Amino acid sequence: MTADGSNGWPEYKVFITEKLEEHSSKLQDIYGKVSKIGEDVAVLKVKIGLSHGVWGAVGGLLAIIVYLFVAILSKHPSIP
Repeated sequence: MTADGSNGWPEYKVFITEKLEEHSSKLQDIYGKVSKIGEDVAVLKVKIGLSHGVWGAVGGLLAIIVYLFVAILSKHPSIP
């Protein structure tokens, strides 16, 4: 026990309060960073979806071009 009979609780209470405030601040910072990461992931998902759509369209267009080329060649009389 201390000389005033408080067993050191007032000092420890100040220490604990400061640490809780510090941890609260750090936790808010972490929440902000996690939120930013979530936004970045959403943006990447949209970009991936768009690129898949573009490559799907290119693949479909290529199939149509090959089909038309074969159809034209099969109708031309001088090409066996």
